[in-house]
Amino acid sequence: MWTGPYNARAQLLFRSLRFLFSDVHRSHRRRGLLKLPYSLLTLFLFQYVVPPTITRRPSEKHVTFGGNVTFTCRAEGVPEPRITWYNTLGIAADTDPRATVLSSGDLFIHSIEIKDAGRYECVAENSLGRDAAQVTLILTGLSK
Repeated sequence: MWTGPYNARAQLLFRSLRFLFSDVHRSHRRRGLLKLPYSLLTLFLFQYVVPPTITRRPSEKHVTFGGNVTFTCRAEGVPEPRITWYNTLGIAADTDPRATVLSSGDLFIHSIEIKDAGRYECVAENSLGRDAAQVTLILTGLSK
């Protein structure tokens, strides 16, 4: 059984793949098409298919009007997950010109406005699934 850093979904996927490919392996081996031992085949297949898991979740931020904020979101998976951020309205956050999803997966927003306050969601997706984490941006310093 896999004892690496991946979660239960990855272990379930491993068991499913092992079951799915066991018949294919036996068939190809009888015909001399497959020379790899079965355990190496399953390990090879498992290494290249892992559903996304968010490994570093964003934390709540208190930001003053006009300030900047960076929310961190990191994910693992194979193929590498694509990270997308959504705002309170469920719209991709980087459709706002003041917001940028960095190559690391972090969300950077500059010149914070009132409309930026609220909940954001980091979604990590690959061909095997998705994982999501929510965070809140709290605007401070509005009252005098």
